[in-house]
Amino acid sequence: GDGWTRVPQGVRVDFYTEDKNFTKGASVLSEVNKRPKDALNGLEFEPGLTNDDLDMLAKTRNKSPDAILEEMKSFAVYRKDRVSEGDLVKDYALYHHESTDSLLKEHQSHPVSEDVDIAFVIDKKHKKHLSDIFKAIKLSGTEYKVIHFGACRVERNGSAVPNLE
Repeated sequence: GDGWTRVPQGVRVDFYTEDKNFTKGASVLSEVNKRPKDALNGLEFEPGLTNDDLDMLAKTRNKSPDAILEEMKSFAVYRKDRVSEGDLVKDYALYHHESTDSLLKEHQSHPVSEDVDIAFVIDKKHKKHLSDIFKAIKLSGTEYKVIHFGACRVERNGSAVPNLE
């Protein structure tokens, strides 16, 4: 992050990776589009297996059911972290991504969920920040309860420590 910002009133930011890790924005967009109602409350890990199926899979792999669940969890797309209104959050730097144009075209021509809007950095030469997303939302006059943060949360400047004065 490049400094710090505060989450606006009435908004929660859900992160799909831990701080200092990469994420796959397209996977986040896909999962939120598939489960927009669940996403409002925060996407939780769903293995999609019955207990019997889990036991059978564990036996075929010679692992415990818990080990199978942990393995599945490591590849799943779900909320790993969140910040709420008024909380201090890193002002993550946001950059244009090579898949931006295709994702944007796909979302506009075949919206999976009309309840999901997306924001991309379209400027290929200049970075933006999470605080710019907050400003754009305020200027639009639209109220969003949740921002699903699909961008990476990696350090790019080497020092993102809040000023605790």
